[in-house]
Amino acid sequence: MELLYFGWVIPGLLKGDILRYRSLHKVIQLNTDGALARFYSPGEWESLVSEFFNVSDIKIFGGKSEVIPLPAGKIKRAILKLLPDKISSFLTNKLKMGSFLVSILESKKNKVYL
Repeated sequence: MELLYFGWVIPGLLKGDILRYRSLHKVIQLNTDGALARFYSPGEWESLVSEFFNVSDIKIFGGKSEVIPLPAGKIKRAILKLLPDKISSFLTNKLKMGSFLVSILESKKNKVYL
């Protein structure tokens, strides 16, 4: 999941953060708006919430544009038009290449959807 997030390239390589922190995960976290987004693998998420919840299911979803690691523009739009929706859906959802993690958490009292 994280390797397809290419927002790490500029801060990671060009600014030298990958050498400074020696962790792709750390570079991504430091360069993402923490109020809105965080990147977790299913195992990290399960570990994080396990103190308060049981994880009954985790699914990964993603948008078609995540499949093509190019910045927005004419070339990316042209490639996306050629890429069938079923293939992009297979890559992002079934092969877990998307960046949207959905989980069903069970507490002792209720089910919570996050």
